[in-house]
Formats: sequence, C-alpha cells, structure tokens
Amino acid sequence: MPPAHHCPRPRLPTRCATSLSMGLAFFGAPVWAQTAPPGEPLPDAAVAMASAPAAWASAGGLGVFHYTEPGVMRLTGPEASWQLRHRPTPLGWPDSVQLDLGAASLAYSSKGTGTLHAVPALSGRGTALWRLQANEDAIWRAGLQLDMVWTDLRGTSSTGHRGYRRLGSKAWAVLQREDASGARTEIGALLQGRQDSWLTDAGQPRDITNTQRRGVYLAYQHHAMGALSLRPWLRYSQIGNSTYDGPYFEPRNRTVQVGALIDW
Repeated sequence: MPPAHHCPRPRLPTRCATSLSMGLAFFGAPVWAQTAPPGEPLPDAAVAMASAPAAWASAGGLGVFHYTEPGVMRLTGPEASWQLRHRPTPLGWPDSVQLDLGAASLAYSSKGTGTLHAVPALSGRGTALWRLQANEDAIWRAGLQLDMVWTDLRGTSSTGHRGYRRLGSKAWAVLQREDASGARTEIGALLQGRQDSWLTDAGQPRDITNTQRRGVYLAYQHHAMGALSLRPWLRYSQIGNSTYDGPYFEPRNRTVQVGALIDW
C-alpha cells in the first residue's frame, strides 16, 4: 500500500475533470427599475437590460477542454457546448438563470500509465444569480453555481493499466459583473466539492468518495459580436487537495475551458 501522503494510482490514476454538491447563495435587491421619467434616457446598463433578448435565449458552439494534475496526468480534447439563458421577471426570483451543457472526447496521457484515447466526458453547470447593484456602467449579481463533470476512463491504457468512471460535483458562491455591452465576468469560491471514483471498474475492492473544500474559478463571456452573435468565452478553475478516503485522495488540479457560442 503506498504511503498515505501520496496519491495512490490504482490502475490508471485519473483524477479527472473538475466539477455538484450543496451550497448557499447570496441575495440582493434591485437598486433601480428599468424605467425612467418621460423624456429622460435610461442609464447605459439599464438600456442593455431593457434591450436584452426575450426571456429565454439559447446558444451552441465548440471549444476545448483541458484538465491537468500537475506532474501526474492530463486530459484534453474538443468539446461541444450548449447554453440556455433565462431572465425571470417575478419579484424575488433570480435576476439571471443559466444552464451550460458540454460533451467532450478527451485524450488521456500520463508518464506513469501511458495514454488512452476517445475518453467520453459530459458536463453540466447551473447558475442562479440575484441582482445586488446596478449603475450606468455595470450590473452586479451574486448567487450560487452547481457544476458536475462525468468522465468514463474505462478501458486499457497503452501500458496495460485499467481505468474507471469518475463523477465530480461542486457548489460555488459566485459574484458576477455584467457591463453595458453584455459581457460577463465571474469569480467563484468553492463551497464544497465531491469526487466519486468507481475503482471497482479497475479491479479494486471498493469505490471511494473524496471531499474538496478549497477552490476558485474565474470565467469570462464576451458580448455578442457580428451577424452570427458570436460569444467567445473562457473558464479557469483550480481545486486543492481533497480529504482522504482510506489512503486515497484527490490531488490538486486545474481545468481550462475555452470556446465560442453562436446565438440561436
């Protein structure tokens, strides 16, 4: 049995893909309405909100998914994404609700356990935000984000190691700034994460669950550009070492996703 301070690698060490648990949201109230006295223009940010698309809007696109455990392994490959946005109107409801879904085909590589190709990965991310403040330059929101990534590494690597399925779920506290153009910048702090690993897929005696308590993410989505309403976007997350389940733990890891969406 390896020492507890090392991350055991039972047949293909795949601490893959970050990402749903439980958490708390921040609440805020609007500081102005989207109306103005006759003859007076709305503030710039209010104009952007008033001219926003219908309550429901969707977009689809392509990008790249890249996950690394520094010095251990990496997973990278193309990702197809779909986004659904909603602006609820009833008082007390979130000011912004968004659902992001992704499907990727990844390549696994590790110095210790070789390579494995065409690894399927599915992700889902739901965000609910309440407005805190709005002025002529920007709208500030805060709330909760839940995300999940499922990765199927079953199979045999180039060095004969067997892989297993993994499910990562995380809850984040989120602060978002949306400028008058519609571009959004977010920062998130991890409330709690959970990684489930089906080690029995690789012939181990039991499956394990690890809890993660330290992490941060940064995200940016550009405003719609051109006739196709192209929206470039970027998301970066970093997670610290998890708790132990027996001798096993999740090592620190990073995930970078970059892509572009086209409004439908």
